[in-house]
Order: sequence, then structure tokens, then C-alpha cells
Amino acid sequence: MQEKKAFLLPAFALGHTAHHLYTAIIPALLPIFKSTFNLTYVETALLPTAFQVGLTAQIIVGLYSDKTTKRSIIVSLGLAATAVAIAALSLANAYPSLLITSFLAGVAASTYHPAGTTLVTEHYPQKMGFALGIHAIGGGLGTSLGPIMLGALAATLTWQEALYIITLPGLITSLIYSKLVKDVWTFKPESQKQSKTQEDVMRRIAPTLTIFLAAYLMGQFAAETMVDFIPLYLTATFLVAAPIAAILLGLMRILGVIGGPIGGLIVDKLGSKRIVSLSFLGQAACILLLLQMELGGNLYLLLALMGFFFAIQIPAGNAYLAKLVPERRRGTAYAIFFTANVAWAALVPPISGAIIEAYNFHTAFTTAALICAAGATIMLTLKEPK
Repeated sequence: MQEKKAFLLPAFALGHTAHHLYTAIIPALLPIFKSTFNLTYVETALLPTAFQVGLTAQIIVGLYSDKTTKRSIIVSLGLAATAVAIAALSLANAYPSLLITSFLAGVAASTYHPAGTTLVTEHYPQKMGFALGIHAIGGGLGTSLGPIMLGALAATLTWQEALYIITLPGLITSLIYSKLVKDVWTFKPESQKQSKTQEDVMRRIAPTLTIFLAAYLMGQFAAETMVDFIPLYLTATFLVAAPIAAILLGLMRILGVIGGPIGGLIVDKLGSKRIVSLSFLGQAACILLLLQMELGGNLYLLLALMGFFFAIQIPAGNAYLAKLVPERRRGTAYAIFFTANVAWAALVPPISGAIIEAYNFHTAFTTAALICAAGATIMLTLKEPK
């Protein structure tokens, strides 16, 4: 039993790696889709939007995960389904089928965060920030490895063949996760008194939760804009080949591997709201500096630093929510949180794409930086939950 416990946190990180490996694939493919199907920037942006719309199904997963002891099964099956759905993009022969398949891939991926994040907080209640930080290593590694693998494979194979090969990590991880991760909470129906108490707490924290979500989503405007449009920016502005742009997108997220645990550790010491705010301010500064740079080493380093700031916000945001919300409502709270994020992420690409169509990349990126900085300022006005 103790031996399995030693592999538990790595298993959580591995599951998160596989999940984000696939969530990072569609943005990396956008330059290929744009040229292959002769799309406008707005049409191209609707592909990650379709994926994010599919992800809103996680509100259902979150509500169900508060009432079941089968969270680990949900995550395991979801990882396999996401891998298969991403591979199915290779079968699309027209824009409408690309949109539909992107949506279905999002539905499959919706199974991960509400159930998976809740499992981490339940297994490590006393070291939540640390555990979420290690868990975030997986997210950073996945968002980096996905585009890098795609770019490297697409440079020698067709992009369709590359997607077939990329299916394998998800299928293998699904099996490993199902063997190592088990639920620790046995569901017992709440008494009427317990239910009323929990509802009273939820009503009391509702204003804080609303402000937190609003500030967090403002910060996410920058992350969603940059992740979806950096490959297109590189190919359009610097004439970078699409496979190389995909690899650079992966390199942008590489510091997320250390950003996650660093964010988790400093959350336990400095508090979650300060780290979320620091992340947003760092992202805004990096975006504004990026617009002044030419292609080269300094730009690559700045992309990596931006990825670091993306990463530290994740354990900080998750920890803030876990401390704010009663334990028996965390699955639902995470579902609302992640669903709000993906709903917002579905809106951001077409908004930024329309700004690029009407003006240019510079205007779209500057807008994203200013909105992100405003989110950081609002975040600082909140109280740190205990």
C-alpha cells in the first residue's frame, strides 16, 4: 500500500501531462489548418473555440463527481477518449468536420479537471499547495510536449500521421492512472442540517467567488490569446514554418514544468491571491515586451518566461478556490471554475481573431495585456481565504 502511495503523486502529474498534451494540440495545428483549408483568422479561431465549448460539459462532470466514488474511473476513461478524439482530427476533410471533431475532443477532455483536481486535494489535504504544484508540473509538461511532439513528427511525417502516433501516450496513461489512483472518499448523503450549513456558507462566499472568477477570467484573456495566436503570429510576421511554430509554442510552455511546483510552494508561504496577481502582471509585461522584439534568442527566452507566469497561476487559483469553498462543494466549485474558464476561452479566440482581422496582431496582443493587468489589480483587492 505504501509502495502505491509513493507513486500516487507522480500518477496525478502523469494524468495531467496527458490531458494537457492533447489540449495543446489544436492551437499548434492552427497554421496548418489555416493554410490547408484556406481559412480566415476568425474561422481559424473558431476551432479552439469549438474545443472549449465541448469542455463546458465539465460542469456535469463536476456535479456528478460530488456524488460518486468513481472519480478515478471518470478520469481514466476520459484520458483515453481525448486521445482518440484528437487523432480523429486527421480524418476531417472539410472545415465543418474539423469544427465538430474539435467540439467532441473538448467533450472528452471535460472529464479531467473537476474529478482529477478534487482527487488531488482529497489525497493531500495538509500539503495541498505542494501537491497541486506537482500536479501542475504535469500540466506544464503536457502543454509543452504536445506542440513539440507534433512539430517534430510533422516535420518528417504528415500532420495526420503525427496525430496517430500522439494517441499512444493518452492510452498508456489511462491504463496507469486506473491502476494507481483510487478514490478515498466514501459518499454519504448529507443530513438536512449539513446541507443547510453548506448552502449558507456558499451564499456567504458568493460575492467573493464572483469577484475572484471575474478577475481570473480577465487574466485568462491574455493566456488564451497568446496560446492560440502565437503560432499564427510567428508564421505571419516572421514567416516561420508551421512545424517550427508548433515547437516554439511548446517551448513557450517549457518553464511551466518548474513554474507549477514553484507556484505551489510560494502559495503555501505567501498566499494564493498574491501569486495569481503576480502571474497576471508578469504575463502582461511579457506580452508588451514581445511586441518590441525580432525573431531570435531573446524572443524565445521571453516566450519561455511567459509560460512560467502562465504556470504559477494554476496552483494558486486552484488553492484559492479550495480554501474558499467547503470541502463537500469542491467538485461543484471546480466544475463552475473550470467551466467558466473554458466558456471564456471559447469567446476569447474569435474576439482576438476579429481584432487581428480589423487591425493587427499588435493591437490584439496589447488589448490582451491591458485586460490581464486589470485582472491582477482586482485580484489584489480580495481577502486571502483561510
